[in-house]
Amino acid sequence: MKDKNIEILQKEKCSGCSACFPICPTNAITMEYDEEGFLYPLVNYEKCTNCGLCSKVCPELNFNFNNNPSPICYAMQAKDEIRQVSSSGGMFTILADYVFERGGFVCGVAFNKNENWKVEHIIIDNEEDLYKLRGSKYVQSDKKDIFKQIKELLNKDKYVLFSGCPCEVAGLKNFLRKDYDKLILVDLLCGSVESPKIWEKYLKENFFDKKVKEIKFRDKNSFG
Repeated sequence: MKDKNIEILQKEKCSGCSACFPICPTNAITMEYDEEGFLYPLVNYEKCTNCGLCSKVCPELNFNFNNNPSPICYAMQAKDEIRQVSSSGGMFTILADYVFERGGFVCGVAFNKNENWKVEHIIIDNEEDLYKLRGSKYVQSDKKDIFKQIKELLNKDKYVLFSGCPCEVAGLKNFLRKDYDKLILVDLLCGSVESPKIWEKYLKENFFDKKVKEIKFRDKNSFG
């Protein structure tokens, strides 16, 4: 019974954006790690009603070709102290400050130190926690029910900044199913992400006898 649910999508075309997981009204979909360690949707057919909502929000099944004129492009960089703790120009911090000044919330990717430095999306509401979201993490993020949380905030007329890979941004837009004036989306140039399983294996093999205090995929100490 998969003529309507997300399993009509070939696995190799799935980006793992997670939009299908929170949209399911019967909680029939879970995001599970496959043999390579990537998160993919798994359908529980005892719960599935074949309503088709999951396939309707899938960016891969509903690709939106946009013929709008090309947007105006800008180049910018933040102050030196912000760039030093950022992966590149510090644009994310500037946008986050804009949202915080308006009582909003910022959603981005952080390391979970309590779960062996697992990579996951979290929501913060203050500048003090912004350090958790700065910097690149080249690993697939576990988004859990973060799309639902974002929708709840937007429906309360809150500003929300969401940062992620293009597939995650597309997944969120499809999940919301309408535009919100107070939603700011930031997607990144991305070719692919690393498997969480490989990331976990790397840490175990290289730091098994050490206590990891901080992780930076891009260090500016040598090249600025």
